[in-house]
Amino acid sequence: MMEETGKRRRKRIFYPRGSWFPLQNEVFETVFPKLRGNRSRQLYIAMYEFAQRQQSKPFSANLTDLGKMIDCDSRTARACIIELVKRGFVKMAHEGGKLRSRTDKPKFTVPLATEDLDPGFWFPVPRFLVTDYLPKYKGSLVLIALLYHQHMSWKDYCWPGVQRLVKVLGMNRRSVYAYLNKMGHEHRWKRLGTGLPWPLAITYSPDGKRRRFSVRAAQFYIPPGRKKAVVKLREEFAVYFGYRRKPPSTAPKETNSDR
Repeated sequence: MMEETGKRRRKRIFYPRGSWFPLQNEVFETVFPKLRGNRSRQLYIAMYEFAQRQQSKPFSANLTDLGKMIDCDSRTARACIIELVKRGFVKMAHEGGKLRSRTDKPKFTVPLATEDLDPGFWFPVPRFLVTDYLPKYKGSLVLIALLYHQHMSWKDYCWPGVQRLVKVLGMNRRSVYAYLNKMGHEHRWKRLGTGLPWPLAITYSPDGKRRRFSVRAAQFYIPPGRKKAVVKLREEFAVYFGYRRKPPSTAPKETNSDR
């Protein structure tokens, strides 16, 4: 299914709603830099993705539900949701509900997730970066920040410095370095035991002074007959997450022989 957006400028922008979701640039410009807790940022992006799936409808959630979104305990979830609501990034549509209740849950909305999308002010993100990667490794949030930069130039790579990532994520330098180090090297990623495909490729300039980051799930390319690049899921990720069938093997079948 494809979603039509950008109505205010009378342009139609389409994206596959099943595997991607649209994320407003404003998340990195005004939301993340103002949040104090790293887990608050993770819960926000998880609630954003979930709210966007609800198509403007408030959704019910208690502390257990919120904790499951980012794999944290109820105490951490409570601190995060209090900060998000206090700063106005998340709204409680039904304040009569209780955060710990299993039956009378409060209802939430995420304002940015339901706003109209203007061309040039949002970018598509693979849903599994939030629903699958984030609960298993909290540093996966850096992948979305890198995608934000890749979409600026529509290339398969980007080269923001660590200080730039610190600014848009609101994290400290040590955390950003650690997350890049874990995700950017395949053997270190596999040691984490997430079972998920290696998410980030890092290459270096010939002099070793400049790094290029490439979020491996997203493949930017220029289709024949077009001048502008488009983006799609890389084959490995599309197959792994069930959006595409695994291509048949071309290897020759083994045969038994008595000779």
